[in-house]
Amino acid sequence: MNDQLDRNLFLSQNQFDALCSFGYNGGPERFNHIVGFINDGHYTAAFKYMKTIEDRPLVKMRRYMEINLFNS
Repeated sequence: MNDQLDRNLFLSQNQFDALCSFGYNGGPERFNHIVGFINDGHYTAAFKYMKTIEDRPLVKMRRYMEINLFNS
């Protein structure tokens, strides 16, 4: 994950952990979309994309938990 993120971008530990969780559970292709948004500073677009990925209740709950962790 570190190789894909902009080196000049500062992430808190919670933000890093949320992205790791999403990358592990969402898969590399979806993760690459999120990293693109994050590197460009488009956090809202990243969160909107994360929310659209899965409709199953437990997975949807995980996405919201990752978003909340990123924002904490």
